[in-house]
Amino acid sequence: HISPKMNSLIVIFGFLFISTQIVATTESECPEICLAIYSPVCEEAMINGKLVRCLFSNSCEAGRSACLHEINWRQKEGKCETSPDHLCRQYLSSKNITSKVS
Repeated sequence: HISPKMNSLIVIFGFLFISTQIVATTESECPEICLAIYSPVCEEAMINGKLVRCLFSNSCEAGRSACLHEINWRQKEGKCETSPDHLCRQYLSSKNITSKVS
């Protein structure tokens, strides 16, 4: 029989192990996944001479897109008038990005 204290330690170490596996990457790799926490960030970048503005579900997703597509996204403060959907979709790192026609 495992004591409640030991059971708690097992759960904590299991959680820590899983958490480190989720965010663990080497310097040459992009994060594979981001936690599904909705904390939207508006990011913009000049791409092929055009200002593209996209709304990501969180900063991890924006960072993952930047890494995968080698884009220098910059966070935009204030109202986020996003670019047309087709412009953001191509920089999609997962389904956690949205765009609206402005």
